[in-house]
Amino acid sequence: MQRYETSYSHTADFIQWKYQTDDLPLNRIDHEFVTSYDFYLRSVRNCANNSTVKYIKNFKKIVF
Repeated sequence: MQRYETSYSHTADFIQWKYQTDDLPLNRIDHEFVTSYDFYLRSVRNCANNSTVKYIKNFKKIVF
């Protein structure tokens, strides 16, 4: 459960950082969103490669 709460927190922070809003509809999640989220995790959050991949996988499990 902790992994998903952390992933949710990172995703919420990313949406606030990129879109200056608290929430996005699911139809706005596309390839550009995922690549921007990857960039955010690597550069702004300073996550290593394995951590970034883990957060992206958790995001995929939650959304799809």
